[in-house]
Amino acid sequence: MQLGDPRRSRVILVGSAHYEDARLAALPAVANNLADLAAVFTDPALGGLAPESCHVLLDITADQTTRVQRLAREAEDLLLIYFAGHSVFTSQGQIAFAMRNTESDLADYNVWTVGQLRSAITNSPARVCVLVLDSCYSERALRELGAMGPTDAQLEIVGTYTLASASKYHPAVAPPGARHTAFTGELIDLLRTGVPDAGDLLSMHTIFRDLNRRLLRQGLPSPKQLNTNTAENLALVRNRSATPVVAIPAQIPRWQLTRSRALDPAAELGSRMAAVDELASLAGAPEIAQALTTLAGDLRLPILLRIHCVHKAGLVLGPAVASVLLTSFDRDPSIRPEWAAVAAFLRLLDDHDAWYAAMSPSWDIDPVLGSDDPDQVWGLLMAMTLHAFGLSEKARHQAVHELAVLGKPAQAEALLNGLSGYRANAYHSRGSNR
Repeated sequence: MQLGDPRRSRVILVGSAHYEDARLAALPAVANNLADLAAVFTDPALGGLAPESCHVLLDITADQTTRVQRLAREAEDLLLIYFAGHSVFTSQGQIAFAMRNTESDLADYNVWTVGQLRSAITNSPARVCVLVLDSCYSERALRELGAMGPTDAQLEIVGTYTLASASKYHPAVAPPGARHTAFTGELIDLLRTGVPDAGDLLSMHTIFRDLNRRLLRQGLPSPKQLNTNTAENLALVRNRSATPVVAIPAQIPRWQLTRSRALDPAAELGSRMAAVDELASLAGAPEIAQALTTLAGDLRLPILLRIHCVHKAGLVLGPAVASVLLTSFDRDPSIRPEWAAVAAFLRLLDDHDAWYAAMSPSWDIDPVLGSDDPDQVWGLLMAMTLHAFGLSEKARHQAVHELAVLGKPAQAEALLNGLSGYRANAYHSRGSNR
């Protein structure tokens, strides 16, 4: 793992703090985001980039985004593109990024499109690329970049790490009067102060893990990431909190350490789920696949963590394994869906329109989406997932209790509220016959 070359790398920081359209509220914190990130990346003790390798594009107009294309083509080692500002939606429902001259009701024009952003990345000769988006619903941009979606339709941008401040359902947060937006403020503080016991350099993997922990602790939206090849192992800055790292004995395989993180009851639930994700990525070996299935059936683990294990097992080990694991839950005998129906529901989560059409007959969705409360949206989605897995009422309420015990009372209440929004079992009766 190494830092980007100081002169052969390019960091492009784009932000829209002010708008000609009065309907788009000014975001003065964005200007501070760009200035302070530039200071971090050019600090010899942190990012170490040459000043001419770091470019700040504040309040540019849509026609000036060609500068991003030109700068991206100069990058030979690391290319990092960052954007902060408002998101808008075109008449086709695609996300785009508002520039200084964007008109909110004419979002097909004078915007920075996802296609233009993708072109900047794919046409760059950079060895590895990092894309960071701090805007509302920014996970949608990752999907439209072609870096997410069903495997058979996936168009990966090879060697690219993408980090979004909010899910496709959640707005980003810009606290009034704060120096930075919430996501970028935590990112800047993390890069400046470092992470104890994380080695001399901060990789994107470490940055995401610690950033996710910081944001969840404050009740802020959880960031989203996606990486291809070894992009997550790229180091962005030196670690100011580095301490001597004790070498891991060679006889302890990586997957065993990962499994231990998933089993650790003192760890954050999000961190344990991330460990399951890592374990699933290694599940090609028989002993690792066995570890994943054992976790899924471990009754000591929180129900939401076990469900995550089964989901991952279904993806990497196949439906036959997932079908067996599904029977390890306490399930409602009147539902008991087959794995095919569960998998169909999970696929719906990647398509908002299809999800809404399929679930709204059985669930009170509109009041939750209208509340604009991320916790309530999360609670509804988790409640739907518990129903999709066919869990009994006792097991569903056990999941609520486990969240409260884990120190997540807001999420526990949101899940309980979500469960109360279930009106019928129409979805299961359709899904079980598929």
